[in-house]
Amino acid sequence: MTHPATRILMERLLWPVPRVRWEAARGIARLIRQADKDAAEALLTWISSRKLESEAVLGLDVIEAFDLGPYFDFVELSGAVQAPSHLSNLILRHNFSDARDLSPFRFAVSPEEPATLPLEAESWFERYRKWAVPPVFSIQLEELERKTGFSFPARWRHEWRWLQSVHKSPPAEYPQYFSAGDRARRGQVDHMQREIYVSAFLRTLAYATMKGTLTCAEAEHLSLCALPFTRGLADLEPVERPVWTYDLAPRASESAKDLAACLWSSATEACETDETPIALRTFEVSKDGFIEFDIKLVIEPRTHAFNDRTKVKEFSRYVQNHDNGRFESQLSQHPIVNFGAINRQISLAELFLPEFVGRAHIGIASSIRLASPRIFGVSPTIACRESEIRLETTDQVLSRWVHWYADWEPFTFPELGPNVCWLASVSQSHLEQIQRNFTIRLTRRTMIRRGTRSSGYGQCKVESDVFSH
Repeated sequence: MTHPATRILMERLLWPVPRVRWEAARGIARLIRQADKDAAEALLTWISSRKLESEAVLGLDVIEAFDLGPYFDFVELSGAVQAPSHLSNLILRHNFSDARDLSPFRFAVSPEEPATLPLEAESWFERYRKWAVPPVFSIQLEELERKTGFSFPARWRHEWRWLQSVHKSPPAEYPQYFSAGDRARRGQVDHMQREIYVSAFLRTLAYATMKGTLTCAEAEHLSLCALPFTRGLADLEPVERPVWTYDLAPRASESAKDLAACLWSSATEACETDETPIALRTFEVSKDGFIEFDIKLVIEPRTHAFNDRTKVKEFSRYVQNHDNGRFESQLSQHPIVNFGAINRQISLAELFLPEFVGRAHIGIASSIRLASPRIFGVSPTIACRESEIRLETTDQVLSRWVHWYADWEPFTFPELGPNVCWLASVSQSHLEQIQRNFTIRLTRRTMIRRGTRSSGYGQCKVESDVFSH
């Protein structure tokens, strides 16, 4: 008999809040890693009961994202998948060396005749398709239509109509109960309409391979858009919120610049002995608004003076994951910065985006900053640990990134951006090396954003202040 706590975790896999799904998956993975056969059997049973492709993927991706393959038998697991797709095949193949008999002809597609829907549901597909799922689903299918001439968006709509007619999911209205009635707050929600859209997307890819419009490899690559979790990020735990990040609003009322310097000093003390901070983002939210500190260490030529309003250059890159949706990899080297030619301020921290982001990790994925390999002239490996993400060279850790939450709630002010606070650091020796070798100076650039609203339920008006120090 399944333990009540395990049953609760299984129920939470389809909870509307992605982070709740993530924490439920983390709890299930923890039990399975502790050799809890009841939890492994419960997950297998849950997968076998899924009638939608996206839900089958959700269960399988718990195994993929948390590297649980050794705890399952391939034949038993693959046989449990009642709604297979290119993505479920891909997950099985990446976790089991003996994966076989995964024919795409097992995939379900809808009848060719149009489905009949109630009158009130006729307009739902267009109304919700860029809200129930991210716009990337529409963008991918529209791009495929331009390349192949096949009407992928129309087929997506056709598959959605059939799934909707069978499963009769409610409209994709915002669940305001998560925001206590505060309509100005927003957040990610994964309601049943999302499952219908994603399943229809996966069926569209299956139909295209059956017709010969796409190869299986192409369809599998595109299916990674539907990943619920990302291996590498799934096991990442937040650190405890540092005590020095509390009470920002009252402390900033005296002197925001002094508080920024104090935050940076505290961040320096929080780093490893041989490391120093290069970027910090922390904020505090109340019912009346928010205050955010975003502090960057930048390089600039010694011969130039810069206005505080001059925009800082920040490099970014996609972490290529070789068609498996994972975040850890050896990084390719982009062109190294020519220090003799720089004429602007450049952030020492670079944004590292996963090529495919698991739905539950969007906020984290858009926040990961590490020391820029273009500036430090290295080709490191990106590695995920229990509470940090690292850039590692052959002989040491070049950079670390840790994150925490500030009184996390499912919904917050959209003007705030990602609901994640973080600190990035770099090896002191690497920083000293570029200071010795190049004619540059280091400067801190701080942006303070204040979101305020006059009523308890209105939108925030945002004011910002930027300064160097």
